[in-house]
Amino acid sequence: MFSLAIVDAQTGTLVRTLTPGDALTRDLIGDGYRLQVTPLDGADFSASQVRGVVVTLDDAGGSQQQHSTFITPFRVALDENTGRGGALLKIEAVNGAGTTILGSAQTQALEIVNHEGWSSDVYTLQGTSLIADDGSSLADTGVRDADHRESSPTAGSDGLWNGHSGSGYLDMGSQVGDAAYFDVTVESAGTYQLDVRYAASGSATTSRPMAVRWTARLRACSASPVPATAAPAGRPGIMRR
Repeated sequence: MFSLAIVDAQTGTLVRTLTPGDALTRDLIGDGYRLQVTPLDGADFSASQVRGVVVTLDDAGGSQQQHSTFITPFRVALDENTGRGGALLKIEAVNGAGTTILGSAQTQALEIVNHEGWSSDVYTLQGTSLIADDGSSLADTGVRDADHRESSPTAGSDGLWNGHSGSGYLDMGSQVGDAAYFDVTVESAGTYQLDVRYAASGSATTSRPMAVRWTARLRACSASPVPATAAPAGRPGIMRR
């Protein structure tokens, strides 16, 4: 088995670890960063057997890229043009004879997302940039990042729930009326699609109603249930408007 991380290409400094279902922003793909693969002792092979790794990535657009390295630490550069959306990583270990080690293959789901700003016709805003507005209720909506960690001991090693993109996420409060807002400037009037990537804890049958309001007139769509995603451990869902 392997552990995966993104490191700085020049210094090797750890930027973030990758767990199954994590989102990887485009600013961490390309020449400035590397995917670091670290073999771990497992039931099928020991880390000392590994002399190289082969990394295969299939993106949402159907494109495949393959990288191999025999230099430790094992680091490869992912293609900066990797398609946005769900992706599947496959890592295989190679022994000293140049042969794939039987049983070493590991697959891991990722989601490739844009960093903040416009990319083609898509504008991406990270949750850490939203502005909380709890009104007169308890102020329990706020950003979670390296400086504002979760209090739960079951959160990740960085103090945050796994699966988020960027440096953190917006932690919505539990009071009715809790909200957050943002502004987006478009070049021309028209119809635009809004996707909200979220995680909602609770059982599979538990939903939280949520309304989306837009424009200066605060026109609102009807409140819609937001299905639980078995988060924080589960993969985030998408609310589309």
